[in-house]
Amino acid sequence: MQRLLIAFIQHCYEGEADIHTARHAILVVQFLGRHMKGKLRGAWDSIESWSAEIESFLRPPLPVGALRALVGMARVMGFIYAKQGDTTPALELFTLASLLEVGFFGLLRPGEMLSLCPRCVALPGSAAVASRFAIISIQNTKNPRAMGRQQFAVVRHPTAALWLKWLFDDQPVDKPIWSWAPSRLRGRFKWLSSLLGLEKCQFVLSSCRAGGATYFYQLGVEPTRLAFWGRWAAEKTVAHYVQEAMASLVLRQLSPQVSSRMVRLADITAYTMSPPSVSRKLLCR
Repeated sequence: MQRLLIAFIQHCYEGEADIHTARHAILVVQFLGRHMKGKLRGAWDSIESWSAEIESFLRPPLPVGALRALVGMARVMGFIYAKQGDTTPALELFTLASLLEVGFFGLLRPGEMLSLCPRCVALPGSAAVASRFAIISIQNTKNPRAMGRQQFAVVRHPTAALWLKWLFDDQPVDKPIWSWAPSRLRGRFKWLSSLLGLEKCQFVLSSCRAGGATYFYQLGVEPTRLAFWGRWAAEKTVAHYVQEAMASLVLRQLSPQVSSRMVRLADITAYTMSPPSVSRKLLCR
């Protein structure tokens, strides 16, 4: 039966059918033959490989240089809006910059980024944990069977915690950090990408997770540890995210003018590493 399922999955793949068709076929077999449950690992491995390939195609990894440029530009524009008294766009851009950092260095999925709220974050110095990084509790997990219904992520970037603390200032504990429509977040991200000349790279919010995995791998983090950090059920899934060649290809596609602009931005936006001296509560008055 497993060989028939694998052949069917291959047929669906080559025929460019929807992956859900192949997945449902396995589920039907398991439902009708309860004794088959747990004996179709090969079929599920084929589904995982297909799924990872789709994710790789849809989510080009965001290089760390592009991340820094996007974060820096968002915060510069945020400070400009704040100085002009336009608090709403300022807060939008400050929040977007933090979400990009958290998604990249915490290996979060877009849905996990959007559900971020004060209750689910332990900041450095908290009595709950002993860490110099922010730790995030994730409730609505994607893979509860493999990794547990409650999971955690560590945002391995020191200044990201400072910005989270500033953004959470005097906020209701259950209020999401992004209080606007998700489409507005995507729109702001697309707008920033166009300002930097990155629109041809087709980066999306989920590029942060793929880019973070590639970044940590390049720093020498072993795939086994990376799988735990990113809450991937299988180490081989990480291999599809660690796409050094793809990230390098994207960087080579950038024009010399855009690459030079990102380097200059890194110097210009150095002061945006720390949040405003005035609290969020005072800024919003």
